[in-house]
Amino acid sequence: MHLKEYLAPILVDEIPSSFFTGKTGENIIKEISNNTTGKHPVMIGTTNVREFNTTSQVLRRIYYIQVDSEFNTKEFNAESKKYLNEIESEIDNSLFKDFSYRIAEKIKNEEILYKENDCLFLAREIFKEYYKECGMNVPEWFPYQPFYDYEERGKEIWKNVYENNRDAFIEKDDGTIYVNTSIIFNNPRERENIVNYLGIGCVKEDSQILLLNGDIFYNYIGVKPRNSFISTIKKYIKR
Repeated sequence: MHLKEYLAPILVDEIPSSFFTGKTGENIIKEISNNTTGKHPVMIGTTNVREFNTTSQVLRRIYYIQVDSEFNTKEFNAESKKYLNEIESEIDNSLFKDFSYRIAEKIKNEEILYKENDCLFLAREIFKEYYKECGMNVPEWFPYQPFYDYEERGKEIWKNVYENNRDAFIEKDDGTIYVNTSIIFNNPRERENIVNYLGIGCVKEDSQILLLNGDIFYNYIGVKPRNSFISTIKKYIKR
């Protein structure tokens, strides 16, 4: 095996928000996602941006997890160090070795390593094996599937925007929704950030005006259209 066949992830710390919102970063992500073939490493990065947002073009090509729970170091620092030292003194690399061995066996047997929408599919299956072999129930917090943090956050944001500013959402006969953004947002920057949280397919036009695809938008935020009954009657009459 040639040296170039060994791959390692590219780790980047504190990626600036402009990488995800600016054209340069968007073009890099699109270029790598669309045109990279063969074996290539994955990039794993962190950002200290509190209000992370990006366009749908970028979002469909990345996986974002928000970790915003701050540890109370002032009050619990000494206690946490004590527990950490106790744990470190009792563990070794046995679990890592066994996990790596099981991965290697499944690769050798040509088993499914991942699913299209779940790159950690095999890891989940192996850890479920551990719980079963140890006679333990799978804990309630076990992640059976990926958690789409950005999408869930976007749904909550836009559900609140909709419910608190219903007069700003004007439904058209063709199923689109005109959004009076001047009622909702204080400035263009806020508008851009919040609009970036809309789900894929929600936006029909975003220029001087904001038009949404009604059915997709309502399904995204989990709300029934206000005039769904009237719309149904109109469609029936047109037939």
